[in-house]
Amino acid sequence: MGGRESSPSQTAAAAPVLSGLIDRIEAQVAAAEVEAQAQPVLLKERFAKRMAELVDRGGDINERIVQEAAVMAGRADVREELDRLTSHVQAARTLLVADGSVGRRRGSGGELRPSPAPWEYRARPGRT
Repeated sequence: MGGRESSPSQTAAAAPVLSGLIDRIEAQVAAAEVEAQAQPVLLKERFAKRMAELVDRGGDINERIVQEAAVMAGRADVREELDRLTSHVQAARTLLVADGSVGRRRGSGGELRPSPAPWEYRARPGRT
């Protein structure tokens, strides 16, 4: 059961298209990073407003403060996702210039298995 392999001309034709898409993703990540820089100030303002609303209600607000802080912290942590997107962009660029086939690889028994991403090669035991 053989898979279809791309010819060098197909690969050459696809490279500029894929590179353009990667450029667009990279630009979106950069824009999101700019937006993320403003988040701490906006979250602080939103949290202060929410706390003022809770104080106005009266009663025991300690548990509610902890809940509000946890929700806001979860929404604010976009840095990890942006870092992950940046690493995917770098990996895609690496794959575009790599020689050889990219994609699914055959295991020792001939079964198809996914090709590991470039950063996974370093993470595997026994690889340098």
